[in-house]
Amino acid sequence: MSFKINLLFILLLSTNLLFGQRGARLNPEQRAYQMRDSLLLSEAQTNKLIELFTESQEKMLYLRDSLSAIDEDVRPAFMQVRREEQEALKKYLTKDQLNQWKAIRERKRSTQGRGPKRGN
Repeated sequence: MSFKINLLFILLLSTNLLFGQRGARLNPEQRAYQMRDSLLLSEAQTNKLIELFTESQEKMLYLRDSLSAIDEDVRPAFMQVRREEQEALKKYLTKDQLNQWKAIRERKRSTQGRGPKRGN
C-alpha cells in the first residue's frame, strides 16, 4: 500500500514539473521574459520590466510582512501596488504592445479556473 502511495506521489510531482504548476507565481525575471517573448520586447524594455516587477514584489512582501494579522482586508493595499505597476507599464511599452498585453491578460482571465470541457 505504501509503495502505491509513494508511486502516485512521484507521478503527481513529475507531472507538475513537466507541465508546469498551475497558478504558480513567477518571479520578476520570469514575468519580464514571458512578456518579452509574447510582445517581442527589446532588451531595454525587458530590463525596465525586471526593475518594475522587482520593485512591485518588494512592496508586496513589505505589505505582507508589515500589515498585522488584525487587518481584516489587506487586499486594497495589494491591489494598489498592482494598479501602480499596470500604470507604469504604459511608460515602457508601445501602444501596440500594451494593447496586445491587455488582450493576453483578458484571454487568461476568461479561461482561468475552467477545466477541460466534458462531453454530455
